[in-house]
Amino acid sequence: MHDILFEIWKIEKLNEELQPLKPDFYEEVFNFIKKLNENESEIDPNSIKGILLKVERERVNKIISGLIEVRFKKIYKSLIEDAPLSLDYLTKEEEIIYNKIIEGLGFLNNFRAELLQGKLFNKSNIRNEITEPKILLRFNKDVPAIMGADMRPYGPFFKEDLAILPLENANALINKNVARKINLKK
Repeated sequence: MHDILFEIWKIEKLNEELQPLKPDFYEEVFNFIKKLNENESEIDPNSIKGILLKVERERVNKIISGLIEVRFKKIYKSLIEDAPLSLDYLTKEEEIIYNKIIEGLGFLNNFRAELLQGKLFNKSNIRNEITEPKILLRFNKDVPAIMGADMRPYGPFFKEDLAILPLENANALINKNVARKINLKK
């Protein structure tokens, strides 16, 4: 498994675009690491086999950490630069984190908007769940603050800003060519 993980990391590192992984990839990695840890705990740590198992576990940890780092740099870059990203290439865990990053970018824009309006961002504004459909947009030009369909203020927005807005507002801005929807699939 060590060699397979190394090849996956190497391919990911050498390519600019996100490479596909099986949806249960991290579950397989978890099971492999769990088995390594169990084997290591059953063997004398000072024996050759114990030392080799420890070295293998440390190498696997470095490879997995490197793989996660390079993949999430690509994912984040795709969001910031509005580059296409195929959600089919994400694992189950990555898709959950990806959605949280999108939500975080929305909070970042709200923080900036409220600060520019002379308000201190209140953490009670952060909702743990999104109750209505929202769309991730990138603005084509500067737009003053608007009142959302959810009766929350949004903006002001500057050209190239990312924002998550209620579906109704997002569609109106898209129809006016003020913003464009971020396409997540190729």
